[in-house]
Amino acid sequence: MIDWLPRTLFSRMIGILLIGLILAQVLNRAIHLFEHHKLAAESSQLHAAQRVADLIRLITELKPETKQALAEQLHDPSLRIQVDKKFLRSNRTGESNNPKFKLFRTTLYELLGNRQPTRITIAEITPQLLSIHVYLQDGSAISMQTDLTYDNEEGASILLHLAIILIVIVGFSYVAVHWVTRPLQQLANAAEDLGNDILRPPLDESGTIEVSRAAHAFNTMQARLIRHIQDKAQLLAAISHDLKTPITRLRLRTELLDDGDIRARFQKDLDEMESMVMATLDFIRGVDQQEAFQSVDMMALLESIQADAQELNADVSIYGTVLSPYIGKPSALKRCISNLIDNAIKYGHSATLFVTDSDDVCIIRILDQGPGIPEHQLKNVFTPFYRLETSRNRNSGGTGLGLSIAKDIAEMHGGYVVLQNTADGGLEVVLTLLRDHKLKL
Repeated sequence: MIDWLPRTLFSRMIGILLIGLILAQVLNRAIHLFEHHKLAAESSQLHAAQRVADLIRLITELKPETKQALAEQLHDPSLRIQVDKKFLRSNRTGESNNPKFKLFRTTLYELLGNRQPTRITIAEITPQLLSIHVYLQDGSAISMQTDLTYDNEEGASILLHLAIILIVIVGFSYVAVHWVTRPLQQLANAAEDLGNDILRPPLDESGTIEVSRAAHAFNTMQARLIRHIQDKAQLLAAISHDLKTPITRLRLRTELLDDGDIRARFQKDLDEMESMVMATLDFIRGVDQQEAFQSVDMMALLESIQADAQELNADVSIYGTVLSPYIGKPSALKRCISNLIDNAIKYGHSATLFVTDSDDVCIIRILDQGPGIPEHQLKNVFTPFYRLETSRNRNSGGTGLGLSIAKDIAEMHGGYVVLQNTADGGLEVVLTLLRDHKLKL
C-alpha cells in the first residue's frame, strides 16, 4: 500500500475523478489553443499580405514625389513604409526562406498578379516582424516592415477558464461522490455500532441494487445475531433459574444430616453454587441492552452508590464533579460503577473516586489499597468467571463476572475500562465514557 494515497473511498474517488477530468480539460484546451494559434497565425499572414499588396499597387501608380508623402500618411505601428533608394541599397537583405512565412509570400505574389515588381525580398527581423523590400518597375523601391503578431486573448484567458472549470468539476464531483459513497459510509457506521447496540434500528434498504442488497444482508445478519444472543441468554437464564430449585432442595436435605462437619461442607458448596447462579443472572441483566439511552445525572448516580456503600460501613470518597448530564443507560451505568467500587472495597478495603469531565469524555478513576493484580493477569480478569486464586481469596466471595459486566457496559457506551497497578500499592481502575458515542449510532 502506498502511504501517500488517501485512505477513504470518498477521497480516492474524488481524486480519480478530478485527475481524469482535469487532464481531459487540459488536453482539450491544449488542442484547442494549438488550432487557434495556427488559424490566427494564418489569418494574420493573409491580412498582412493583403495590406502589402494593396499598398504596392497604390504606390506604383503614384508619382515619385508623392510616394513618400503617402507612405508617411499610411504609416502605423504594425506597418512601417519608407520610399528611399539610398536606404534600400544600404539595407538590402536576402530573401527569407522560413517555412512559416510561406503563406504570406505565396499570397502576396498571387495578389499582385501581373503587376509584380522587378524583385521582392522578405527578411525576418524577429519571429513576428518581417522586413519587405519591393523594387518597382520605375527604378524606385519601397521598404516596409509588417508585424505579424496576432491577438492572443484566448491564450491569456486559459487560466481563468481552467479555474472556472476546476471549480465546477470539484463541486460536481463532491456532490456525486458523496451521493454514491454515503450508503457505504452508513453501512460502515452501522457495522461499527453493532457491537455497542445490537438492537440499533435496521438500515434503510432503498437505493441502488448493490446498496439495497448490502443493506438487506446486514439487516439479516443483525436479526440473526439478535436471535442468537437472545436464545443464548434465555437458555442461560433458564438453566440458572432452574438450578435454584434443586439447590434449595439440597439445602433442606443437608439440614437432615447428623454429621455437622459434612453438613457444613455441603452448605458451603451449595452457597457457592447459589452465588454462581445469582452472578450468572446478574451477568445476563448486566449486558441486557433493552434499556433506552437517556440523560443521566452522573453526580447523583455516584452519590447514590456512595450512600449505599456507606450504609454497609464501606469507605467511599468522591473528588471532582461531572459538569453536565451524560447520555447513557442509567441502570447499566449504575451496575458498571457499582461493580468496580464493590471490587475496590472487597479487595482494597476502600474506594477513592476521582472524576474528570470535559466536553468529549467523562473519566472516573477508582483507587483502592489492596494488593493489586500481577501485570501478566491484568487483561485476563475481564474474562467471564476468571478468578485470581493467588492474590485474592476465593473464600472472600466473587465469581469473576463483575469486571466482565463492567467492561461490557462501558463498551456499550463507546468507552472502556483499564486496570493498572499504582506505584504506592493498590489498583487503579480507569473508566472512560465518551460523550459523543450516540453521534456514531
